[in-house]
Amino acid sequence: TAMAIYIYLFIVSAPWLSIRETSVRGLHELAEKDVLALAAVKPGQNLYAVNCDAVARRIRTNPWVRDVSVGRELPDRLVMIVRERRPVAMVKQGADLYLMDATGLPFKKWSGGDEADLPVLTGGAPDGRMPPELVPGAVALLNHLTRTRDLAPYGTVSEIYGHPATGFTVYTDAGLCFRLGFDNY
Repeated sequence: TAMAIYIYLFIVSAPWLSIRETSVRGLHELAEKDVLALAAVKPGQNLYAVNCDAVARRIRTNPWVRDVSVGRELPDRLVMIVRERRPVAMVKQGADLYLMDATGLPFKKWSGGDEADLPVLTGGAPDGRMPPELVPGAVALLNHLTRTRDLAPYGTVSEIYGHPATGFTVYTDAGLCFRLGFDNY
């Protein structure tokens, strides 16, 4: 037991295992400095003294981060691989617009610095929101419309309006309105 403790203490305090480089991969929307600030890893800290799970939890607090994995590359590099969310639409919630990913999850309140050329999902609720039960269908419709080329002559989708009784209505940036219902698009 004493030998195991000695070996552990030797590894955790070895100067040749101190972090000299931190690598962040997979960024598109986020800046590397923001991820490093969330990670809160000190330069020169021992590579094996870093709790990779805790670092990953701190990075996941950013709404743009879908998933992150943190690992070590011997002898002196800590690597963080970030998978970001990609917004596919904006959804109205109350008086605010939120960015929504392909799974239908609103993940971040829209601000002026975020991408603005996205379709908006609205609906027949009293406050203009799309009813929650229609969101998966609207996301599926949006995915279908982005894959097909049939809509190209009519412009790109600017809004999908969902109503529980009448189904989906698609508005394009060319000013056209398509009442589609619930299926057989």
